[in-house]
Amino acid sequence: MSSDLKISTYKKLNQYLNDGGQLTSALDSALSATAQPLRITTCGLLKAGKSSLLNALTDHLETELFATGAVRTTVQNQTLSHQDFIFVDTPGLDATEEDDKEAWDALGIADVLLFVHDPGVGELDQAEVKFLLELAGQPGARHGLEERLVVILTRLDSNEEVIDAIAQKVQHQIKSCLGIEPRLFQVSFTSYQNGKLQGKQKLVEYSRIPVLQQYIFENLARMHSHIQTLRQVRIDDSCKELINAVDTEIAKRMEQSIIAQKKFDQSTQAFTKDSETLINSLRTKFAAYDKIY
Repeated sequence: MSSDLKISTYKKLNQYLNDGGQLTSALDSALSATAQPLRITTCGLLKAGKSSLLNALTDHLETELFATGAVRTTVQNQTLSHQDFIFVDTPGLDATEEDDKEAWDALGIADVLLFVHDPGVGELDQAEVKFLLELAGQPGARHGLEERLVVILTRLDSNEEVIDAIAQKVQHQIKSCLGIEPRLFQVSFTSYQNGKLQGKQKLVEYSRIPVLQQYIFENLARMHSHIQTLRQVRIDDSCKELINAVDTEIAKRMEQSIIAQKKFDQSTQAFTKDSETLINSLRTKFAAYDKIY
């Protein structure tokens, strides 16, 4: 489709659909992702440790590439090309409406999802469960979700005594709401950073970051054929959603038109009847008038 034709088509769709911009944007994103490297995107609540995790996975330990801090720092999607992958850091979910929209823009075209949870708050809360359900409802998202979704419990070092129990609860929650059992990793960014910078290999091993790196860089690298299938499914689903939305809107407008036509016909009939009654009445009165005069 040429650029001019695309613009005119999308403009016409926006005249018909209230959410036309959102649907065409989703289709554009799905189409643009087909030629890109595999996209690995973090997701999770505010301050779950997403940015620190990506700094560890990409070995940006002394100079942070993905900003972290005691206050909310990630408010826009941040990307980094690393080892034939694109890593994407998203804002924390359920913080602000703008942050959520920004995050969903990236999640909609993610190939692999790193769902990050802080075990210090216990099992998944209501907002996280709601997010997972919404995630599974995205175009093409169900395809291979068990492989593409990786659950990561952060801050292993400060939750060592309870993290196994929490991991079991989290896995049970995900199976209950999605019906799948994705891989789950327990990691510590602090231990990994200290181990790397201080040359302490035991701390590096304890952090379990190397195990996660191996899984991502080796195992997930073999998913390219599955990812291409997923990307096509996402395109097909986006097209179907757009077409269904147009069909629904056309049917709605046709129904409104039929109702309006019916009301017009009824109004016309009533007017015609009233007019005939008035004319007949006038004729009768004029005839009586003529007889008198």
